[in-house]
Parts: sequence; C-alpha cells; structure tokens
Amino acid sequence: MQIVIGTATFGTDYGVANKGRVQTKSEALAILTEAQHLGVFDLDTSPEYQNAEEIIGKFHSSHSKFNCYSKISRRMLNSPSETLLSLGNSLKLMKIDSLSGLYFHNPDELLAIDPEDIENLIDSIEETNRVQKIGASVYELEEILKIRERHPRITLFQVPENIADQRLRHSDQIESLHERGVEFHVRSIFLQGLLLMKNAPAHLAGAQPFLDRLNEAARIRNCSPLHLCLNYVKQLGWASKFVIGVSDAIQLDEIMLAVNSANEEVQIEAVLPELIRDPRNWHHE
Repeated sequence: MQIVIGTATFGTDYGVANKGRVQTKSEALAILTEAQHLGVFDLDTSPEYQNAEEIIGKFHSSHSKFNCYSKISRRMLNSPSETLLSLGNSLKLMKIDSLSGLYFHNPDELLAIDPEDIENLIDSIEETNRVQKIGASVYELEEILKIRERHPRITLFQVPENIADQRLRHSDQIESLHERGVEFHVRSIFLQGLLLMKNAPAHLAGAQPFLDRLNEAARIRNCSPLHLCLNYVKQLGWASKFVIGVSDAIQLDEIMLAVNSANEEVQIEAVLPELIRDPRNWHHE
C-alpha cells in the first residue's frame, strides 16, 4: 500500500476534525521528516493550500526530495500561459524539477470548457517535460467516463472512496480502466477525519449511527476505526496510491503501523447517508 501525504492541512484549516486549526510550520516539517523515515516519498499538494508549497521547499532544502502531485488552479483553466506560470512558480517554491502528476481540480469546470481548449492546455503542459502524468480529481464514476471520452491523455484520477461510501469498490468500469493502464489514487479514506471521531459534530449528526457501528466493529476486532478504514482501502486492487492527511507525526506512525499490519477482509454493509458522503454537501456550523 503506497501512501501519499496530503498537505492541505499545512496551510489551511482543512478537515472537520481539525476544528479550524492550521498546522504550524514546525509540525508540518516534522510530518515530512517522519514520512521519509518511514519510507513515504509522495506528497499531494496545490498552489491553493496557502503555505504548503513553501513548507515543502524548505524541507527539500536540506532533505531528499518527495515525488509531488499538484493541481491546476481553477482560475487558470482558460489560460495556458497562466497555467504554465503557476506550474513554474510551484516547482520553484517546492525546489523540484518536475511533478509526478498534475490534476485538473474541478471536473465540472473541466467538462464545461471546450475540449479543444483543454487539449491545447494539455499540449502546453506536456511540452514543458516537467509533468509526468496529467490527471483529474473527480467525485463520481460518470465524471471519469466523460473525461476519458473527451481527453484520453488524462490517465490519472484521484477519487474518493472509504469504508463509509464503497461506491467504486466493485466497479467493473474502474477495474477495466485500471487494466488498460489508467492509474487511480484514492482520497477521503478518513473523510476529513470524520470516520475517526466517536461523536459526529452537530451539523453532521446523521453520521452518528454509522460511527457507532464502525466503533463497535473495531471494538469486536480489538482494533481502531483507523485500522478498519485502512484495511478497507487495502482491498481495492485497482488503486495504486492512497492520499492520507495526518494531524501530526505521531498519527503518521499509527497509520503506518496499521498499513503494515496483516490484511483483514472488512465487511460493513452500512454506509453513510448520501448527503454526508460528499463533503461538498456539508453545511458547517
């Protein structure tokens, strides 16, 4: 199981479990140090994550470099020159020569723009020789299929999947794409930390029955909900990497211990209500 460290929390208050807290620079650097110590060398970031790129660059100044995946800022889609300027600035800030992958960030906007314009943008990106794979961050299977039909050069997808969702687990279409060389990275494994909480926040009270069931399943197996969440995604044969956000270096140690433990088939039939499965529907307090 190949882990990718998500860096959204390095510069923003991302995650329902963070309660509005942004990690300090020293905490973020400690996570990166521990990640490499544990053999994790992939990062997921974005120019929109405030100071994240700068923190990564500071780390790279005195350590081995990570393989970095980033995103095309939503406001850059209509301008190849702006996209390339943003790409160059990101590489400079992170002190790296190239990206392992660059995602289109919003599938709705990607599919709304003239396909020829997107193809021209992909041409411009590929001509730099500074991006290994062009990808798209999506939410639904239908988005993947539409994007592949319009833009077959997009061969990397970041998708949400977790023990409380399970929409893609047995998808024949995902499996077929995987067999044809399309790469899938899974995010939202802990659903912004919600699945690791015992008590759902008031605005997500509908998640409580599932959290109770998940915690009971963990108690019966003498493990943690974190362990069950990781064991679930380890069963996804079509997924090559897994994006995980961490609160601190200690939690990263706990995650890697669970990742390296024996595989166990996880069967929890219940899932979260549809509106709660997608954080875009969350209405914060």
